[in-house]
Amino acid sequence: MGYDSQRIAEVRRLLEGAFASTPVPEEGHVTACTCEACRDFVALVEGRPWREVEREVLLLHRDRLPFLTPAGYRHYLPAYLLAALDEGPEARRVLQSTLVYMGGRVPAHINPILRRYIARFSPEEARVVAGCLRLVSEDDPDPEARDLARGALDNYWRGALSS
Repeated sequence: MGYDSQRIAEVRRLLEGAFASTPVPEEGHVTACTCEACRDFVALVEGRPWREVEREVLLLHRDRLPFLTPAGYRHYLPAYLLAALDEGPEARRVLQSTLVYMGGRVPAHINPILRRYIARFSPEEARVVAGCLRLVSEDDPDPEARDLARGALDNYWRGALSS
């Protein structure tokens, strides 16, 4: 995919450390959406720590991030990021949708809801997420992915790098 294996290993280590104690959303608080796709997703992840969610679940439900509650978004984002940084075409699709739902195409003044979601992240969590975005913005072979990562970083996450 174009990423340096040492940088990927470091990102994985940082994600696992930063989000190790991020609380699992309480029952009924993964998403407020009641559509069939969200109900299916909840049935697969509710009550489970993000590290235990199978990659296949994230690949199948790569478009669920915008439907999660603030607690669900905070808790499951690292799982999406790890799945997105894997090899293969499925991981590329997860990467694209995750970057979009992290603010890659939406200026901050248009999406105050995402700002409120991000405000719930600890400084360390936000710093590590911003570091993931920086990795993609610098090293991804796809110009669109680099642009989406830069957009998310510039519009929402860059402040975490300096905190």
